[in-house]
Amino acid sequence: KLSMYVEIGFAKNDEITESTIKKQLELTLENLVADGFLQADNNLCDYEVIIMDPAYVHISTDTDDKIKELKEKLAAAGIYTIGRYGGWTYCSMEDCMLEAAELSSKL
Repeated sequence: KLSMYVEIGFAKNDEITESTIKKQLELTLENLVADGFLQADNNLCDYEVIIMDPAYVHISTDTDDKIKELKEKLAAAGIYTIGRYGGWTYCSMEDCMLEAAELSSKL
């Protein structure tokens, strides 16, 4: 048995229908077999579809300087923002844990 978590991203203006979801699921399974993560005879037992809008922080270059300035002001007051939303970055959970460990060692 195998458990796997897969995210499929869509563009903001894409129309997401049951047909679209089914097509993407089939394509994902085909690619997982082609890339060697699954075997062709593996059976999908269950799946869940959750539409998240927005799912991630979207940062533009226009906001980078403002974010840096705000984080410096907050840090001067002893307030530290880290992680995906606190740091205004796209990063993994592992990155967030490393960032927290680094901050704790500085404090």
